[in-house]
Amino acid sequence: MSTFSLKARFVFLTMTIAAIFIADLTITLLNKYIMTYKSGYDTHIMTLTGMGIVLALFLVLVKNINRLSDWAVRVFVTIGRTYLGRSIGLYITIVALFVLIYAGYYWAWFDRNLFVEILDRIGNFFR
Repeated sequence: MSTFSLKARFVFLTMTIAAIFIADLTITLLNKYIMTYKSGYDTHIMTLTGMGIVLALFLVLVKNINRLSDWAVRVFVTIGRTYLGRSIGLYITIVALFVLIYAGYYWAWFDRNLFVEILDRIGNFFR
């Protein structure tokens, strides 16, 4: 990692941050999903199942965070270079990833769809 350029270090850091957000968002969505079944199933079984899934997710993430970040860097650099140009494409794909993560949190916490709200605002702008 020490021989990587500043851009590669930036991408590695942002992919690591994205992986942490994605893991937390997955757990948030899992909690939301489990809470919908709290009256239909035994709460002890649902709690243990949820805890097991959270533990497995974090074990995989913590154990493989560097590998996952390296893989994400390679994928994002390839996508950015191929479809959008060298540097600008990379930054656009990173911003798009973080917008998707933000939209996921927005939906998980407030039950609102960010993209529908954006389209509504754009539609109201042209009326």
